[in-house]
Amino acid sequence: MLQYGVTPNAITFLCGLKACGSIGALDKGQEIYIELARTEHFMKQLPIANALIAMYAKCGSPIKAQEVFDNLPLRDVISWTALISGYVQHDHGQEALECFALMEGTSCSPNAATYVCALQACGKLGALVKGQCLHVDVSQKGLETNLFLGSSLVDMYLRCGAVIEAEDVFKKLPVKDEGLWNALIAGYVQNGESKIVFSLFDKMIKEGRQPDFITFMIMLKTCSQAGLVDKFETLFEAMIEIHGVAPSLEHHHCMIDLLCRMGELIEALTIAEKMPFEPNIVACHSLLSACQKLGSTNLGTCVFDHAMKLNKKNAAVLFCPLA
Repeated sequence: MLQYGVTPNAITFLCGLKACGSIGALDKGQEIYIELARTEHFMKQLPIANALIAMYAKCGSPIKAQEVFDNLPLRDVISWTALISGYVQHDHGQEALECFALMEGTSCSPNAATYVCALQACGKLGALVKGQCLHVDVSQKGLETNLFLGSSLVDMYLRCGAVIEAEDVFKKLPVKDEGLWNALIAGYVQNGESKIVFSLFDKMIKEGRQPDFITFMIMLKTCSQAGLVDKFETLFEAMIEIHGVAPSLEHHHCMIDLLCRMGELIEALTIAEKMPFEPNIVACHSLLSACQKLGSTNLGTCVFDHAMKLNKKNAAVLFCPLA
C-alpha cells in the first residue's frame, strides 16, 4: 500500500495492528508504530492507542504496552482491559491485579471483559480471597449470570481448589455449555474428587448436553488412573456408538495406560499395534514402565527402539524406566 503511494487512514492502522496482534508479529507492529509516530494526529486517537496497547500485549511485550498506556492523556475501559489482559496472557498475574487496583481508583469502571481478565489472574496466582472479592463486585453489578463471567468464576474457584464455590456459581448460570461442564468435571478430578465426576457426567447428559472429545478424555483418564476397567470399557463403547465421538490418539493412550497399570502388557501392546495412529512418546512411557514392573526386558527393548525412531531426544529420558 505504501509502495503505491497510498496513505493509510485510521481504519488501516487499526486493522494492521489487530492483524499483528493476532499472529504475534511484533516486528511488523513496531513498524506500524513508527509510521504512526510520524503522524502525531493518529497517535492522539484513543482507539488507535488502545489497538497499539493490545498489539504489544498480545505480542508478549507488556512493558511496551505499559509505556503506550502511561503516555495516554485519557484512558477508557478498553485501554485498561487491553493492558490487564496482556499481563494475564503472559503470566504476569500480580501486575495484572495491581493494574486492576489502580483502575478501581479512577472514574473508569471495569466491564465484564475486565473482570474476566482479573479473575484469570486470580486463578493463575491461586489468589482465592481476591477472587472472592471480585465475585462480590460482579454479583452486586448483576453480572454473575453472564456466561463468560460465570465461566471465569468457575475456572477461578477450581484453580484455587474451591470446588464447592465453583459448583455454586455453575448451578446459577442459566446456560451451561459443554466447555463449562468439562471445566467443572476436570476441576473435581484435579482436586482429588474423582468419585463425583461420574454423577456429573450423567447429569450433563440428562440436561441435554452432548459430551465431546474433551469430556471423554477427562472421563477415560479418570478411569485409567483409578483402575476402573469395566467403567472404562462402558464409556469407550458409549463414546463411539451412542455419542458418535471418534477415538483419538489420546483416547487410545488412556486405554494403553489403563492396561499397563493393570499388568495387561500383551493386550496393551496389541492395542498400540492395531490402533490407527502411531504410538507416541507418552504411550511408549506407559509401556516401558509396565515392562520394567513386570520384568519384560525384551519387550521393553522393542518399545524403546520404537521410541528412539519417534524422537531420540525424548526417548533418552525414557531410558530410566528400562534400566
